[in-house]
Amino acid sequence: MKLREVGDNPYSTENYWKLYFREGSGSFEGKFPWFYTTEVHTDENTGMKSITAYDWIKRLENHTFTELNINPPYTIRQVAEAITHFDYATRETLFINIDSATLNLNYPQGANFHGEEKLTDILAMIAEVLGAVCFVNVDNKLVFKRLDKSGEPVLEITKNDYFTFKSGENKRLAKIIYATELGDNVEAHTTALGSTQACRNNAFLDNRSDRMALVSSAINNYGGLTIGQVDLDWRANPDLEIGDKIAITAKDDTTITTYLLDEVVKWKNGLSSKMRFKWD
Repeated sequence: MKLREVGDNPYSTENYWKLYFREGSGSFEGKFPWFYTTEVHTDENTGMKSITAYDWIKRLENHTFTELNINPPYTIRQVAEAITHFDYATRETLFINIDSATLNLNYPQGANFHGEEKLTDILAMIAEVLGAVCFVNVDNKLVFKRLDKSGEPVLEITKNDYFTFKSGENKRLAKIIYATELGDNVEAHTTALGSTQACRNNAFLDNRSDRMALVSSAINNYGGLTIGQVDLDWRANPDLEIGDKIAITAKDDTTITTYLLDEVVKWKNGLSSKMRFKWD
């Protein structure tokens, strides 16, 4: 695995990197975002440098809602786009499989922000309301992506592709509860049995008179979403993206359907990946 630096000083914290992989005389890139250098360490004995770098969402941990300089009325879409453009004017926001009604929820008096919320936490709130995962894609764009319940997997991983594979019980989302400190909880559920998702302390749901409608809309959108619990060590595919649906063939020829949500990719004379998902 190599780092292709951009700029005059490859070890400066002002620099950013792009991952690519080299095999023989060729090289290829995967669907990884740009990574921005945060730490550089030099081994005193070998002189070897180690670099710690994150995508640009990590940089938002040091900034709060008050710095957005956004005033009501605003919509969820406008808050997401304001975060995207905060200090990164060339960025874009992509909303994949997200309905416009939720994106355009209007807050005439503003959402229930105190002002000191970190921008990373606000991104998590937006993702929760939208029923989406949030990440930076290969083009350095901020993406909110709703997991595909009904479509076909983008990749089928066979027994020849993995080294070890353990699967747990499939988990299905059947109920959503919005809980408040006052105890005036609202909930919506499907007719099928399954797991419960609890939401609380979300500024975009607090103080709204239509919370029941929003929770009902959420369960209509992604109630019944089923994710297989997996622990997979395999050959990897750098063209996979966060939120991609995957089918895995087990040793007994049964098929597990899951999504790419947590992965560690390694290169050591070849590409490998450790993918895990455990329902919490």
